[in-house]
Amino acid sequence: MNHRVIPVLGLYNGGVYKTKKFVHPEYVGDPINAVRVFNEKQVNELVVCGFRNSLEGHNPDLALLKEIASEAFMPLAYIGGLNHMRQVQQLVSMGYEKLGFLTAAFLQPELVKESVNAIGSSSVIGCLDIRKNNHNGDLSAYIRSGKEALNLSVEKALDHLQSLGVGEILINHIDRDGTQEGYDTKLIEYVRPLVEVPLIYLGGAKSEQDMKQAAKLGVEGLAASSRFVFYGKHHAVLINYPNTSFALQS
Repeated sequence: MNHRVIPVLGLYNGGVYKTKKFVHPEYVGDPINAVRVFNEKQVNELVVCGFRNSLEGHNPDLALLKEIASEAFMPLAYIGGLNHMRQVQQLVSMGYEKLGFLTAAFLQPELVKESVNAIGSSSVIGCLDIRKNNHNGDLSAYIRSGKEALNLSVEKALDHLQSLGVGEILINHIDRDGTQEGYDTKLIEYVRPLVEVPLIYLGGAKSEQDMKQAAKLGVEGLAASSRFVFYGKHHAVLINYPNTSFALQS
């Protein structure tokens, strides 16, 4: 099995921003410069995420996304605020190979089904934000950038996404977002048997060892944001990516 090491760029107000546990967005740089560095690093693929679009009622920034696509040498995926088939068609025409749906997957499921029919299941990612409840520690699923809890268990939310025909599932662990505390292996062990398609995991990546451990647990897509835009104990902004010796195969 080939595993993919996937940087995630969070777009907000035209720049690359990073949050911690989905709050306090911090500006970290220009997205075009980041893409150019990732080109040089020969990344496997890149996920671009308009991470507050659904929460704030914004449409994807198509002009910026077109500029990113024109610069990128690697396969691209986009997630964030998709709410109309016209946007799907525009992004595919720009060169985005995969599109992800989170809020729309639960509020506009027919859009996801239509996208699967139009561009193929392998090009559609079903996304889910997960966190633990403060009062009892149970897992809950969220939409709208972690601000609105679904009235569904995580298991039923994953079933719903897969019923739409998506070709991959992306899990984002809100509690680990931006912390670089390491992947939550217990969450991975819980989720992996519930997902019948390739799984992408995001949230908390600290080291290459984290990714290797997640790969052993059956995660195909090893995603990270802070891990690839910050460097060192002082969190200096520096785009980085594992060298070619970091090959994950099983």
